[in-house]
Amino acid sequence: MDGGRLPDDHPWAIVARGGAVALTLAVIAASVGPVQWLPRLLYSNNLEHFAAFYVLALAFAAARYRTSLRRVLVDIAGLATALEVARWLLPGPRMGNFNHWIADLGGILAFGAPVVVVAFRRGFRHAAPLDRDA
Repeated sequence: MDGGRLPDDHPWAIVARGGAVALTLAVIAASVGPVQWLPRLLYSNNLEHFAAFYVLALAFAAARYRTSLRRVLVDIAGLATALEVARWLLPGPRMGNFNHWIADLGGILAFGAPVVVVAFRRGFRHAAPLDRDA
């Protein structure tokens, strides 16, 4: 590799973008599609929302590698909000639920938490390593 930079048309970059699109379509279909389309993978429905948006944030961060992480997280939060509003507006047995929206945002924020902690830690000076031989 030349200096650790891969071109935008590298197979891994294409796979990351394709995966993000596929995951987005799966989350949209599961959110606004018929109840029969919704897989039951975890014990709690809110935990499923949390996990879905955590994985979606991970995929978007990989696919949009030139975009700031803050922008990626805002975009995913916008998608989560739009999907919950759509569930309120669309007819059917699956109405929007505030708890689902909170679970969606929780998954998104959980993905961003390590970045916040790293930024917090960078604000402090690093102490010189202790000389244990003295």
